[in-house]
Amino acid sequence: MAKKTAKDMFAPLVEAETNGDNYDISTEDIIARLKKWQALCSFRISDVDYNTVTLTFDTMPKDIKAFVRDAYDLCPDLVADDEDAELPMLEKQLPKDKKLTLWWD
Repeated sequence: MAKKTAKDMFAPLVEAETNGDNYDISTEDIIARLKKWQALCSFRISDVDYNTVTLTFDTMPKDIKAFVRDAYDLCPDLVADDEDAELPMLEKQLPKDKKLTLWWD
């Protein structure tokens, strides 16, 4: 059986053409950011669609606050109303849930 490569990990995003076009974020932008995050933590990708992807973490980034800010930069829809209130909540919840869903409406 062939070993699955890191490149294969992103194939579902390419196939679904996952994007945040309303924020000028392309599939390639998303994949580039996820590759950057691979240096900070380990995660699996699931629930891929044209405007969503879920990350399930095996290891968490050391600097959760910086990671959440970077995720918000990629996916502004992480915050519904109030960035100052919601981002700190996400910083506390992410290490507990070990799951992050990115979506672009």
